[in-house]
Amino acid sequence: MIPVEAIIHSAGNVARIDWKPLALLAAAIAARALALRRKHVIVSILAAARCEFAAQAALPGFDQGCGDERGRVSTSDPAGSISLRWRDMMNRDYYNRRVGKEGGPPRLTLVEVASQIEAAYGSIEEQGYLQRSFGYDCVDAGEVAGLHGTDLRMELYLHTGIKITKHVGGGIKEADEDTLFTLIEFIHDHVAKPADGEGYFHSYSGCGLHLNCRSARFDESAARKEWRDKINRPLKFYDGGYQLSNLGEIVRIAPDGMAKLIVTKLSPSVSNTDLAKVENAVRTFHLGRSTREQRKQAVRDLVDVLEFHRAAVKTHLSKDEGDLFNIANNFALRHHRFDQKDDYDDAWLGWLFYVYLSTVHLVLGRVTRHEAFSSDPEPPMVSTPETDDDELPF
Repeated sequence: MIPVEAIIHSAGNVARIDWKPLALLAAAIAARALALRRKHVIVSILAAARCEFAAQAALPGFDQGCGDERGRVSTSDPAGSISLRWRDMMNRDYYNRRVGKEGGPPRLTLVEVASQIEAAYGSIEEQGYLQRSFGYDCVDAGEVAGLHGTDLRMELYLHTGIKITKHVGGGIKEADEDTLFTLIEFIHDHVAKPADGEGYFHSYSGCGLHLNCRSARFDESAARKEWRDKINRPLKFYDGGYQLSNLGEIVRIAPDGMAKLIVTKLSPSVSNTDLAKVENAVRTFHLGRSTREQRKQAVRDLVDVLEFHRAAVKTHLSKDEGDLFNIANNFALRHHRFDQKDDYDDAWLGWLFYVYLSTVHLVLGRVTRHEAFSSDPEPPMVSTPETDDDELPF
């Protein structure tokens, strides 16, 4: 049983550490809530710290990539989490770090992000990734249609109501946030990578690569992954961090240590109603630009699941189950009364979401005898100092 007071106690202890980004605090809370041993909690925190320091120093390898023969390890998951090259990232110290003058983490403006996305678009367009959908323009044959016509801009307008009057690259560069994010998702849905050897290069007047949209072979999933990899690098440094998920949706980046939690599947024995509520809560909370009320509704959905299984909550959390529902009932989540506390900030709301989500996994796992986090997690492939449990701060 994992009493709520233990979670709160863990949070209080971690809060005494001088260097304590919210992401590390959330990682520790969730790890304790999931009953991980303390040595695994500290491994998670140290790994997250390494990620944070590497991001601040903008080291090489802090980008998309899978494991390869050089020891690069991917932390990607079905939700589209950012991949990290652990060893390259930790073994390379540039001059400013060597002299103790670390720069802060990158903070890109919308204009800077749009410029990066424009360059990524130019790259995939040149490689023919959009020819299956929108064809190509030939100096001899004129406009040759793809599966969706010849004009990406018109197709975008018909689907979204967003109108671009100039070249797509220029439209990307000058886009506002809503337009830019919509374009990113739209392009993700329409890319396809031509297989090796497909098409032909029309050299006359530098016309370029020509692909038959119906007979040529294309790899849609490879193209979409490449697009995500290209645009997620700048997105993670914009306004707290965004990414394009595997579903092709712009979402907020989960804090370090939370990625595994939000993609963990519930037991197949869980009812469809519970499953739908949990999946909707996770998706809503992490949608890019979801409102505060939408995020509160996500927390409310998780509380509803616990309410339905309240008898099991009492069994596995003992008297502390009352604290979980007291928070939900008094912090403007389930009720709208004058005595409700609603002046807490978004960081507290995020903490509530991850606590309730981990509790849902715990309770439903016990109810269905399916322990999603019962096995010890695999530590990241980085060297960590040997630490006695008694020396840990919690």
